[in-house]
Amino acid sequence: MKTCIAALSLAFAWGFGLANPTAAQAVDEPIPGVSEADLESVRQWWKAQSTTSAVPAEAARVLWRVARIGDQHLTDLLAQPTTTSPNLPHAIEIQGEAIGLQRIPIPERLSESLDFDAMWLIKVVVDDEELGLLCKQVPQQWKRAKTLQQPLRGRGFLIASASPTAPPLIVCGNVQWFPTQSDPSLPLPEGWILLSKAGFDVGQFGLIQRRNRSPLSSAESSAFYEFLKAANQVSSDTTATPRAIRPQVLLNAAESEKLIGEFIRVRLETARIQQIVAPSLQDQIGQDHYWEIDAFGELDNAQVRIPTKDGGEPIIFGNRYPVTLAMLKLPPFLNDLVSQNGRVTKAMLMHKAMIDVDGFFYRLWTYETDFVSSKGGDRQIGPLIAGTAITIKPAGSAQASLARIGWIIAIVFMVGLIGTIAYLTKASQADRQMRAKRNKMMPDVIPNLDDNPLS
Repeated sequence: MKTCIAALSLAFAWGFGLANPTAAQAVDEPIPGVSEADLESVRQWWKAQSTTSAVPAEAARVLWRVARIGDQHLTDLLAQPTTTSPNLPHAIEIQGEAIGLQRIPIPERLSESLDFDAMWLIKVVVDDEELGLLCKQVPQQWKRAKTLQQPLRGRGFLIASASPTAPPLIVCGNVQWFPTQSDPSLPLPEGWILLSKAGFDVGQFGLIQRRNRSPLSSAESSAFYEFLKAANQVSSDTTATPRAIRPQVLLNAAESEKLIGEFIRVRLETARIQQIVAPSLQDQIGQDHYWEIDAFGELDNAQVRIPTKDGGEPIIFGNRYPVTLAMLKLPPFLNDLVSQNGRVTKAMLMHKAMIDVDGFFYRLWTYETDFVSSKGGDRQIGPLIAGTAITIKPAGSAQASLARIGWIIAIVFMVGLIGTIAYLTKASQADRQMRAKRNKMMPDVIPNLDDNPLS
């Protein structure tokens, strides 16, 4: 069967670096497109929200405007000198604990144009002070939790100060979630905790899970590169034990979604090492490149079927299957193959080696390949893993294992043969002794059975 090699395209890397158009907005306009009348309407609703269920359209529009503001614009605003009593609204960054969550539907006439149907109001405690935080998205896991007590970070705008009837109100697009331990009311995979401690906002896993079995796109640019950067930060000598996974398990639609973000170990055979370079990566991961390793995993007699565009016979993979690794740094034994004196000399190298990979499963992604296209298929699908450590297996380790098995079989056979010979020898000696004894007891002349001794 003809094999194919996966590749994270350079276009994908460039696309992730596209600047947000709002990043260049003037710093002297805190929330572009939001009038003072809009803000005042939100403040009046906030003061009375405990006694009314009516939600003004202005609240949804303000949230939509805030969610569109670029990170750089917010960073510039936060860097400005602040006064003792800054005017409202003003940029603010908070770090606290989420203790409550409420979904607030928005008017139906706005949901289609704003592309979201509800706002989320989070009750937050910061330095023993309670405040309200209005946002567009919250981590999916929070919505299912019976009780909420989770660390939270957010950047947005203080819209309303505290009043006799309501605490301060902050509006931001999304919140960040960095848990340090699993909670009985909200159990989390160990891999999520490791990534969170390394600086990854695990609240983004909701987006990653929704994108499972889809192409990589600019919509998840921040999530992918933060994931890759955090995986690089996880020490190779961590006390955490990766979960050993067979490649075919990662290809199962239901199982793959459960494994997203998990710390895993998988055995693969490398095929190609390639450096992905783009200047825009410098801001994302702190360097202008990362490494992609295209490899294959054994399917252990399982089959993977990819449907064709015309609904004909599916494309079948029956022996091994492509797996893609992404790493900021190569392990020494691979780096030596592509570098000399600290300088990369080979941006792409075909190399075959058996390896054990420790890393974090990102998700299943789809990509175009000549092989699948030639068979009438649409896109290849395969696992994408952010590697943390790679151990090379000794050359010929499979043959050595077979040789060991052969020796064991030979030894067992020889032991059995020796035992059989010993038994036969002992039995032969016993038989000779018995015959000799019988001979002594027999008369010299056998009597004639026709003789009648009484006659």
